[in-house]
Amino acid sequence: MSIFVTSFTTAAAFLANVVSNITTIQCFGIFAALAIAANLAMMVTIMPAIVVASEACTTCAYCPCSASMFSAFYRIPKAVYSWVAARYKNVFHTAIPTVIRRAWRFCIAIGLAIGLAALVIVFYKPALKPPSTQEFQLFNKDNLLEKWDLDIKKRFPDEIAHANKQQWIVVTILFGFKATDPGNRLNPDDKTKSLSRDAVFNADHKETMDWLRTFCNSIRNAPFKGGHGKSVSYIFSTYDTYFFVVDFACSIVYRMTPSTNKKVWYTKIDRFATRCCGRTEMDLLSSCVDWLHQQRLMHRLMPFISHRIRRFRTGSPVYDKKSNNDSFFFGYRLDVLTNLRYSLSYEDMRTNYDITSSFMKTQLKSAPDGLRSGFFSGFFDFYDLQHSLVTGTMTSVGLFLVLSFLVLLIAVRNVLITMYAMLTIVLSIACTVASIVLMGWKLNIVESITIMLAVGMSIDFTIHYSVVYQLSRETTAVSRTRKSIERVGSSLAAGAGTTFCAGAAVLNCSVDPYHKLGVFLMLVIVFSWVYSTFFFLSLCHAFGPMKGLCQVPSPITLIKPRKQRSGIASS
Repeated sequence: MSIFVTSFTTAAAFLANVVSNITTIQCFGIFAALAIAANLAMMVTIMPAIVVASEACTTCAYCPCSASMFSAFYRIPKAVYSWVAARYKNVFHTAIPTVIRRAWRFCIAIGLAIGLAALVIVFYKPALKPPSTQEFQLFNKDNLLEKWDLDIKKRFPDEIAHANKQQWIVVTILFGFKATDPGNRLNPDDKTKSLSRDAVFNADHKETMDWLRTFCNSIRNAPFKGGHGKSVSYIFSTYDTYFFVVDFACSIVYRMTPSTNKKVWYTKIDRFATRCCGRTEMDLLSSCVDWLHQQRLMHRLMPFISHRIRRFRTGSPVYDKKSNNDSFFFGYRLDVLTNLRYSLSYEDMRTNYDITSSFMKTQLKSAPDGLRSGFFSGFFDFYDLQHSLVTGTMTSVGLFLVLSFLVLLIAVRNVLITMYAMLTIVLSIACTVASIVLMGWKLNIVESITIMLAVGMSIDFTIHYSVVYQLSRETTAVSRTRKSIERVGSSLAAGAGTTFCAGAAVLNCSVDPYHKLGVFLMLVIVFSWVYSTFFFLSLCHAFGPMKGLCQVPSPITLIKPRKQRSGIASS
C-alpha cells in the first residue's frame, strides 16, 4: 500500500503542474507523472516475476547461474559483515528510538522553530523572488561564457548606461478580438500568431464609433497618459480626422482593378468618412487616388503610403485585405505611449500592469457589446513569465497538498495521522525552499520544476512511516512508533542515501540546471528524512491516536451492517 500511495502522490505532485501557464513546466509535469506510473506498473508486475525466476535459478544445482558461480562474492570476511550489520541494526533498533523517547519535546520544538523560520524566509524576507534578468544562465558562474553577463559587463560604462536606460511602455489596445490563445498549450514549438475575432464587433454601428471616439478622449485623462514627445491631445485627435479615413480608403483602393466600378467604392469611402468624422472631405483624395490608379502607381506606392500614415497616428483599423465584403473592417488597434517606465523588477511592472488594467476595466464597463472583449498588450512579456512562475508554482503546490491530504486520509483513515503528516511535509518543503532562497536562487523555470520535485519527494518517507504506524498491532503509541522505525527505518535510510549520492554525483557538472538539480536533491532528501524520522515520529510518539481516535470508518464496515439489516428484514 505504501508503494502505491507514494507513487500516486508523487505523480500527483508533478501532474499538478498542468495548471501552470508555462508550456515547458506543463510538459515536464506530464512526462514525470507518466514515468512514475510506468515505474509503478513495472514494479508490481515485472519485478516480482524476476525475483521468483532468480530464486528458482539459484536453487538449481545444475543451473550455470547457481551460487557456486558467484563464490567470489562470499569471500568477504563474515566477521566484517556481521559487525557492519550489527551497527546498522543498532542505529534503527536502539539509537533512534532512544532519541525519540527521551528528546521528543526537543525534536518537536526544534522542528517547529526551524520550519516557521523557513516559512518567514520564503514568504516574507528575503522571500522567494522571480528572476530579475532576461538572460538564462546555462553554465556555472566560473564558466567563461557566463562571466560576461555576471561580472565583466558591469565594468563597462556603456553597458551600465544601456542597462539603466528605461524605456517608455507602449500599450497596444485591441478591439474586435478575443483574448484567447488558439495555439497548442502542450506544444512548445507551436508559433500560432492568429487571433480569434469577436463576431459581435460591428464597425458600421454609430454606437461603436461614438464609444471609440469617447474612449480615445478618455485616454487624455488616463493616469498613464504620456507627457513626453508629441502632444497627446494632437495624436489622439487624429482618430476622427484625415489619417483614419485615408487608411480606410487605401485599404479599399489597394484591391481595385481596372474593371472595378470606382464610384461604388468611393461611395463606401465617403459614407465611412461621414459616419466616422461627420463630414465629407474625400473629393480631393478620390481624384488623387484615381489618377494614381490610372497611372498604375497605386500598388507601388501603397506600402509607402501606409507606412507614412502610420507614422503620424496611433490608431488604425484592422481589415482583411483578402475580403471583398463590405464588412471587411473587423477590428481597431490603438497604440498608446505612456509615462510608465519599463523595468525588469516584478514589483514595478506589477504596479504598471495594475494601473493599466484598472483603467481598462473601468472603461469597458460602459462599452457596447461588441467592444467589451477589448484587451491590452505591450511590454509585459517578461512580467507575464514572472507572474506565471509565481502564481503557477504556488497554485501547483497548493493543489498537490490538497491531493496528498485526500490520498493520505484514504490510505491511513485517521485524521490525526494525516494532519501530522501534512504538517511534516509542509515544514520540510519550507526548509528546502528557504535553503535555496538563502543561496540567492531566483524562481525561474528550473527552480519551479525542482520545487515540484521537492514537493513530490518530501512525502515519501512520511507516508511509509504513517502506513506502518497505522497498520501496527501494538497497543501503545510508543511501541507503534518504535515498530515503525524498526520495520522501515533502515530501508528508508538506504533509499535516502542512494538519492543523496545521485544528487552529489552531478555537483561538478558545468551545466547550471544540472548542478542546481543535484543541490536540490541533496537538500530535499536531508530535510524530508530528518523531519519524517524525528519530527513526525516524535508527534506520533507523544500524541499518536489510539483506540480508534479520529479514525475514519472503512466503506466496507458501513456496507456490511446494511446487508445484515436488509437480510433480517427480508427474513
